[in-house]
Amino acid sequence: MKRRLVLYMKAAFPGIAVQTAEEKRIGADILGAAKEAGKALVKWTATEGMVNQFPTTKAIPNTEDPVPALSQRLTNTVYMFCDLANFPFDRDPILPRALRDLLTWAPSEGSCIIIVGPSFRPHPTLEKLIVVTDYALPSKSDLTGIAESIAKSAGKKFNGDAEDVLRALSGLSTTEAENALALSIVESGKFCPEIIYREKVAGVKKSGLLEIVDPDPRGLDAIGGLDVLKGWITKRKRAFTKEAEEYGLPSPKGIMLVGVPGSGKSLAAKAIGTALGVPTVKLDI
Repeated sequence: MKRRLVLYMKAAFPGIAVQTAEEKRIGADILGAAKEAGKALVKWTATEGMVNQFPTTKAIPNTEDPVPALSQRLTNTVYMFCDLANFPFDRDPILPRALRDLLTWAPSEGSCIIIVGPSFRPHPTLEKLIVVTDYALPSKSDLTGIAESIAKSAGKKFNGDAEDVLRALSGLSTTEAENALALSIVESGKFCPEIIYREKVAGVKKSGLLEIVDPDPRGLDAIGGLDVLKGWITKRKRAFTKEAEEYGLPSPKGIMLVGVPGSGKSLAAKAIGTALGVPTVKLDI
């Protein structure tokens, strides 16, 4: 994302909307991109108004309201707006006009506007001036850094289950990963994949679209018959390990179970999660 932002800035894109709840992480990327592109950076929030972030740190007075903030004309500057999407653009004609004027002025003066928030739906008059992009979740290397930092602060070692821990963390935001790791340290004294998965499950439940299936402790032993399926799953469990990845084995993408009602398809799906040591998530369409 940092590299893309540098290219957007150098290409004189007027506006970029980055959809993410990770304001701190994207803020660091925007700051790094602004420095690399040779631009100043100002940040606006609804509580603090507009504040210079780089190369100086100084508040700009009387900019708590969005219209005065959007009226600032700063050359060769990246504007980072954090709460702008929460304002009623569809009911206040001055807001979209103020933003449109800034977006129209910015490219010729070496400036650009970046709007940060969980979601952004541009006003019809702004659609052609703003590119909307999603911010990727932390990578494996990012998660490794987070885990190592928390382990160091807790006086612990990133234990031998590192790959299992990182697999459990995948799909979490930076904050969610930090919280899950800290809770695991407090609860078990180490990084425990089961605890991390449990916290991930709690996050999934918030969506209301997915159902988490309670694991059957018997695993594959809960299934009668289906010996070929159980053998296939048992063998391929190792395909998710670091050794398999280094050897070049492809990770299994999935299986499709077909059969008459009562033949054990749903039971097998639930048992497979237990056998692989991961949660089973159900989407009933």
